[in-house]
Amino acid sequence: MKTQRLLALLTVAGALLTCSCTLMQQPVAVAPVGPAPGSQPALADTGFLKVFTAVNCGSADNMVYIKHTDYGIYDTAGSRVKSVYNADSFQGQDPVEVALPAGQYTVQGWSDAYRLVKVPVAIKTGCLTTVNLEKDDHGFFRGGNASDLVQTPDGRIVGWSSSLTTR
Repeated sequence: MKTQRLLALLTVAGALLTCSCTLMQQPVAVAPVGPAPGSQPALADTGFLKVFTAVNCGSADNMVYIKHTDYGIYDTAGSRVKSVYNADSFQGQDPVEVALPAGQYTVQGWSDAYRLVKVPVAIKTGCLTTVNLEKDDHGFFRGGNASDLVQTPDGRIVGWSSSLTTR
C-alpha cells in the first residue's frame, strides 16, 4: 500500500516537473527585424508595428472567433512598453497595427512553430515594421534575398532585416 502511494506521488511529481519545464521554456530569439526595404517615411512622428502571432480559436456568446494571440513590446532595458490585444475587432482576423515612437524594441509573442519567440524590432518614423510568427508568410517577403530576411532556425521568414534600414 505504501509503495503504491509512493509510486503515485512520484508519478504526479514527475508530471508536474515536466509541465513546469515546458511552461518555463526560454523563447526562441532571432535577428532584428525592420521595415521593408525601400519604405518611404510618411509625414508622421511615429512608426508602426504589425505582428502576425499564432492564432487562437475561442467562443463567446455562442459565436466562434479566431484571433491572433496577444504579445508584449519591451524597450531596450527590458521593461514592458505595451501589452497588445492583437485583434482589430471581435471577428478581426487581421492583427492590430500599433503606433510607436521610432527606436529599438523587442517583441515577445507566440509562434505557430516555436511557442514563445523574442524578436528585436527597429521602428522607423512613418514606416511599418511587419513581424511574422505564423507558418504562412502571407507573401510579404516575395523577392527578398535570404540575406535580407530574418529567419527562424528552421527557415521560416520572420521579417525584413533591420540592417536594410541603415543602407
